[in-house]
Amino acid sequence: MAERDGVVDVLAVAVARVRGAIDAVDAGSARDADRFVRDRYRSSRTSPGGTVIRMEVASGIITSVLVNESQMDMVIEVRGRRADLPVPDGMFAQALARFAG
Repeated sequence: MAERDGVVDVLAVAVARVRGAIDAVDAGSARDADRFVRDRYRSSRTSPGGTVIRMEVASGIITSVLVNESQMDMVIEVRGRRADLPVPDGMFAQALARFAG
């Protein structure tokens, strides 16, 4: 946990939880990944760069994922701060591509 002088960096904690959730999905089966995406889905919209899917990837943490043909980028926002990270290749990314397609 990112902590300095007793103050927890909630963005760092959120990013770690999201990465942990993705790792757990990638360690499962394709069916588990598809169910995870369906269960965590909140909304989507089409943008010039692809499809933006809003999901609650980790409990209480809403993310926006841009899904296009070449790569997927995720934005995590917590208390007015944000972290951008690429979605790693794996079953979670494949399930997102199927869901967006």
